[in-house]
Amino acid sequence: MSEGDRRTIEQLSNERNQMRWSVEAAKETISSVLALPEQEVGPQARAMLQTRLDALETL
Repeated sequence: MSEGDRRTIEQLSNERNQMRWSVEAAKETISSVLALPEQEVGPQARAMLQTRLDALETL
């Protein structure tokens, strides 16, 4: 394996890890919003956020 291949693999691994952290951060943010009272997050927003959270859970 060449040095260039190793760098590419390392870069892709770093990007994958960054994406994982971003997904986890998004899930935490959405979950904290969903934990707010119904008066602060209406049913339509809650449904949209839940759909997004469900999609993130599949990643």
